[in-house]
Amino acid sequence: MGEEIVRTSFSIPCSLLKELEEAMRAKGYKKRSKVICDAIRNYLAEYRWSECEGKRVAAVISLLYDHELRGASEAVIKAGHEYGQSVISTMHIHLDERNCLEVIVTKGHPKEIREFAEGLMGMRGVKQLKLSIMTS
Repeated sequence: MGEEIVRTSFSIPCSLLKELEEAMRAKGYKKRSKVICDAIRNYLAEYRWSECEGKRVAAVISLLYDHELRGASEAVIKAGHEYGQSVISTMHIHLDERNCLEVIVTKGHPKEIREFAEGLMGMRGVKQLKLSIMTS
């Protein structure tokens, strides 16, 4: 038998609900409760991760950068070597003539991984960075 389900309610602005329902349709969700559960799980994963100091955790850093800017590719590679103890794997994808996607799988202490991600985000040429944290 599955886990007990509890009904709850909450207030939400109409505009936010409308945006949620549009996103649900686009993503193929059938029920609001599934979307809310997924959002809560993501929120709790981030919360747990921040509470994991002293433990080892896993994370994925995805970054989009302009490799045509002088030194951008080299800086990303150098940062990966500086945090080599945390880097498990990397994948480099050429998206077009200027843009590259770098996916870096990490494992280590939360503070080090966050420092690594923040250092990458501050680099010249980095357009976007997403830190996806994983907890069990």
